[in-house]
Order: sequence, then C-alpha cells, then structure tokens
Amino acid sequence: MLSKHGQKLAADMNLLPYPKEGFLCGKIGDIPVIIGELPDQRLVARLWAKPGDAAPSKELEDFLRMELPDLPKGFQCKREEYGWAFLLPPMMYRKKLETIRSLFGALSQYFSENGMVPCCAHCGSPEPAGLYQCGEGAASFCENCAAECSQALQSAAAERKNKPGNLLLGLIGAVIGAVPGVVLWLLIYRLGYIAAVCGLLLAFGAVKGYSILGKRLDKKGTVVSVIVSVVMLTAALMLCYGWALYDVFGPEGFSFLDCILAVPTTLAVYPEILASFVGEFIIGLLLTGVGSFASVKRLYQQANPSTAFRKLV
Repeated sequence: MLSKHGQKLAADMNLLPYPKEGFLCGKIGDIPVIIGELPDQRLVARLWAKPGDAAPSKELEDFLRMELPDLPKGFQCKREEYGWAFLLPPMMYRKKLETIRSLFGALSQYFSENGMVPCCAHCGSPEPAGLYQCGEGAASFCENCAAECSQALQSAAAERKNKPGNLLLGLIGAVIGAVPGVVLWLLIYRLGYIAAVCGLLLAFGAVKGYSILGKRLDKKGTVVSVIVSVVMLTAALMLCYGWALYDVFGPEGFSFLDCILAVPTTLAVYPEILASFVGEFIIGLLLTGVGSFASVKRLYQQANPSTAFRKLV
C-alpha cells in the first residue's frame, strides 16, 4: 500500500499514484519512471533509457556526483542492463521531496544533453509501448515483451494453481511451527507479561510451517494456520495456568501433567479464574492478530504473487 508520504509525493511531483500496488509512475521528459516504496521507508526510482545516435559524453553516475554533491548519505545509483535504479534512504518528507526534485531535474538535463531515448526494460528496444504493471512491480516494455510478460505471469499462476498441496502435512507443519511461540509465551508469562512478539512468532511459525510441509500456501492453508494459531494460543494459556496450579499443588505430590489436566475443571469451578482466563485469551488473541498480520500477509503474498498486468503510462 502506498503510504501517506507516497500519496503526498504524487501530488507534489505530479506523478500518477497506484495506492494499492504501492508505487508512483510518470515521466522525465519522454523517459518513463516508476517510484516504489520499500518496507523500511526507502524509495526506489527506476527508469529505462539508452543513448540515441551518439554515446553519452559522461557516465550518469559521474554526472550526478558533479551536479548533486549534496545527495543524502545512503543514496545509490545502480546501472542496470537497460536503465538505472536509484535508492533513496529514509528521510523527512521535505528533504525527500527536495531530493527527488533535484534528482529528476538533473536526470532531465542529462537525458536532454546526451540524446537519451526511452527503451524496453527487457530487450532494449528503443520503441517501448509504455510503462506496464507486471505482477508486483512495473517496467517499460515494447509490445512483444509486454505480451511475453503477460503470458509468463499467467503460466506461473496456472502452475501454482495446479501444484498439489498436502493439507495433513501442512497441518503438522503449522503445529510444529507454532511450538516456539508457545514456549516463548509460557516463559514470558512466567515473568508476569504477555508480549506481542510471542503472538507474532506463534502465528508466523504456524504459517511458515504449513508452507514448508504443505508445499503450498493458499487461502485454505492460511485459514488452517490461523486456526492452529488460536488453538496453540489456547494451549499456551492452559500450560500457563497448569504451571500456576503446579506451583501450589506440586509440593503436595501432584505432577505437572495432573495440574495441566486439572485446568478445565478449575475454570469450571471458579468463575473468577475463568474470567481471568477469558480476559487473557482475548488480550493474547488481539496481540497475536495485531503483531502477526503484516508478517502473515507478506508470507501469503510471497507464496501467491500478483498476476496483474496492465498498461500504466
């Protein structure tokens, strides 16, 4: 998703925003450019261009060092086969806007002075049809490469759809993957805390475990993993309460297992303990959901990348 800074940048730079996809696109003269946001608040600007009739008098990297000596620390200019990628470090919005304006101005001057022309990101053809969304990203393509990219996306989607998953092994993997979160929850609970990191580890481990053993993380697998996370959260709290009972009744000869098995009876007999259990379960559920949503969503998206293909500019 495009951040508030990204949407504001689109308005201030007259760029076309794609909020759901998380990028902006536009042109520097005739050269198409796309700006994407990374999870760590860095920006990546990419464009595709090549010399026209004559070779450039100076490399772009050298030109930028001379024209923009005050570029922020962490700025990178990377030459690609048929273009460049520019990495901008995290910074305050005003500085970010100033940096991008300066960069675009310098690039416009360089392209104009050296007769640079837009080209296809895949084959280098000097007659690209435009800027296209291709799955999770975007690039400049000629008509032939655009058709190839679209076909490749559809083929990959069909292959994933036909790839058999194993629900039983996935379920086993989800349970195994959630165990570290349960153990961490139990240990931190003994210190008197309920930490969101436990829920994150629990849910992340369940989804990751399902994807490893189940071989395919689809919507069904994600739902199963979430259910396993809730069950394992319940098991974690049962262990916590069982351990508390063991602290009291262990010296009287009751084993740890006896105390664990006595938890349901204790909850049924003592309403105040049941109320405490339900309250902690709800808090734990909220912490697990809030702490793990982004990570689980990212795992699902990695396993099921977008197949969207359309012309942008």
